[in-house]
Amino acid sequence: PALGTGLLVMGASTVCLQWFSSVPMTAVLLIGLGIGWNISFVAATAQMADCTAAGERGKLLGFNDLVAALLGATLALVGGYGLESAGVGALAVGATAIVVSPVAWILWRAPRPETAGA
Repeated sequence: PALGTGLLVMGASTVCLQWFSSVPMTAVLLIGLGIGWNISFVAATAQMADCTAAGERGKLLGFNDLVAALLGATLALVGGYGLESAGVGALAVGATAIVVSPVAWILWRAPRPETAGA
């Protein structure tokens, strides 16, 4: 539930960035994006910790933190160029695509109810 909530908050924030251009509203939406990211990151980290053996847990969580930090730094650098050349709308579309990817993965991996009478 926490992972879904975090992704929902992030998705709503990124989608709304396309429609609101005032500085105060952009600030509120970016705060929402950060809150959603933190909720989903903590929930995903907890799920990874629950699904791994004790001997593997530290390596996996360390690697996850490394990848998250590298991606965050890379996207922050690329985002500056994207903001300058394409504007906030293009960044909002890109951020929405990034948020939709784990949602699609979760929905694809979700257990499906069996069809009756097949």
